[in-house]
Amino acid sequence: MDFRNYQTSLLNIKILFRLLLGFWIITISRQEAHSETGLGNWNALILKSKFSEKWSMIQENHFKSADFNLQYDYYEIKETVYYAIRSNFATALGTGLFHTCDSGTLFKPKEARNELRTWEELNFKHALNRLIFEHRGRIEQRFLSSGYQNRFRYRIGFMANLNQDPKKPSRFFLSFNNELYIPLDGIKIEKNRLFTGAGLQINHNATLTFGRLSDTIYNPAGNSRKSYLYMAVVYNLSRTHAHNTVD
Repeated sequence: MDFRNYQTSLLNIKILFRLLLGFWIITISRQEAHSETGLGNWNALILKSKFSEKWSMIQENHFKSADFNLQYDYYEIKETVYYAIRSNFATALGTGLFHTCDSGTLFKPKEARNELRTWEELNFKHALNRLIFEHRGRIEQRFLSSGYQNRFRYRIGFMANLNQDPKKPSRFFLSFNNELYIPLDGIKIEKNRLFTGAGLQINHNATLTFGRLSDTIYNPAGNSRKSYLYMAVVYNLSRTHAHNTVD
């Protein structure tokens, strides 16, 4: 992640930072009444490719288990194609398959619940010194086993570069983001996803991210929250190709 590509005016950053702070206060305050289940396990392999200055793609593979073990009962495979309108503003189209089984069944197909999903996305980034902020809005079309639904998602977050010399290839960073899930059949919040973690850019191609990811589900009977130990490897295929071409 290049922390120098998304510079914008200091005044706009101050305004957006206040909006970010207010957004987090509101969503975290909604999580006060909840029941927490045990810690789960969430792993991901994310591949990035860039075809030109304007076009790029991210391919994601996620696997999770309700308990802290390797009995995975959920996976998702998705791809998103991005078009950069500006260096810090992009639009995107994506699609994915989402497969849910009963807890601890290791992808047992008999009880599977499947979903095909497509979405349209806007992504805006801006930076202040070692901080890079991101805003993401997404409209989803969900083809579920139980029927069809539309949903809006909004994510806001930031990354903080901890490296003493930003020019070094290996960078330590902190990562925080908070996302709201809002069904379009009424004004309500279905879910809030909060991630707090850190990462290491191992080299020009590979980045390791880890932290705690929590899903809070809102319903009339009371809120419930499920947290996961999240670990992901992000691999940039474009830089591998560029390096091999030069050599």
